[in-house]
Amino acid sequence: MSGVYQPGSTFKLITALAGLRSGVSPADSAIHDGTYLVATMLSTIMAAAPPAEFDFRAAIEQSVNTYFINFGLQIGVDAIAAECASVPP
Repeated sequence: MSGVYQPGSTFKLITALAGLRSGVSPADSAIHDGTYLVATMLSTIMAAAPPAEFDFRAAIEQSVNTYFINFGLQIGVDAIAAECASVPP
């Protein structure tokens, strides 16, 4: 819990697995990172790294929040929920 990244960063791997199992490869998703406005929260989620073009490998290495927000939106909440349900307690 007291590592380099926040505990929520482990959820990025679940999002990546959900995409792979649903047929959407995170390796094929590249985004121009920066900020992502979450209107319902009225806040801005900042990336851990400066704005740049990120592919999956770079996004994992640098724990880029906005990459996984965009990827999660691309694969959908149902795929992520199904992946979470498959994780043993």
